[in-house]
This record gives sequence, structure tokens and C-alpha cells, in this order.
Amino acid sequence: MFGGMETITPRPNTAKWLPLVPQLQPAAKSLSNSDNSFSWKWAVGLLAVGLAWRLLRYALQFPIWGDEAFICVNLLDRDYLGLLDPLDYKQVAPILFLWSELTAFRLIGGSELAIRLLPFLAGVGSLFLFWRFR
Repeated sequence: MFGGMETITPRPNTAKWLPLVPQLQPAAKSLSNSDNSFSWKWAVGLLAVGLAWRLLRYALQFPIWGDEAFICVNLLDRDYLGLLDPLDYKQVAPILFLWSELTAFRLIGGSELAIRLLPFLAGVGSLFLFWRFR
């Protein structure tokens, strides 16, 4: 009807109690291999930019922000069970995140790289999950 749009053709009524239901016919596919190749290259480019951005931000080791510092203060004097209690400075965070941060803090140390390791890995992992389920 209008270029590649779907056309509606009435289907014959096979039962008297069924109303006439239009049957949709699929339109012709207009995507070519060059369109698919372009979109694939675009997606790879965005994935590369996202990965480069995360690597750059992680490598520059910006100073710890206020909310990160308040979480770090809780890691200094608490153990795993102590993190189940309400956190100081009215902070709220998921317990598995706190336990993971405490593990990284104890294994790697209290640097900016250690504190931001798990959020960095989560950001990189999310890029690949978006790629996988695109």
C-alpha cells in the first residue's frame, strides 16, 4: 500500500460467530548486508569507546569522592559481620557490595584503585553484557 508497509487483507469468515479478522502480511525486508555491517561496526565502536573511557577513568585515579570516602571509613574498623549494622554517616549500600569492597580493601589495600576495582569490573562487564544481548 505505502512502499514497504504491511497490507491488510480480510480473511474469509470460516465460522459464523467469529468476526472478520484482518490478516497481516509481512512487508519485504529492506535491510541489506551493508546496513547490518554498518550497525555491527557502530556497535563495536561504541563498545571500544566505553571500554577506553572506563580504563582511562580507572587509570587516572581521581581522588575519592565524599560518598566513597564515607564507605571507606566504614571499612577501616569493621569486619564482615560489623557491616551488617547500620553504617556510619548515614550511608546505605548492598551488603554483598560492602563485603566485596572489604575483601578488596584487605587483599589489595586502601588505594583508589583497590576501592574502585569492583565498580570498574562491573562497568566493563556491563558493556559485554550489553553487547551479548543486543
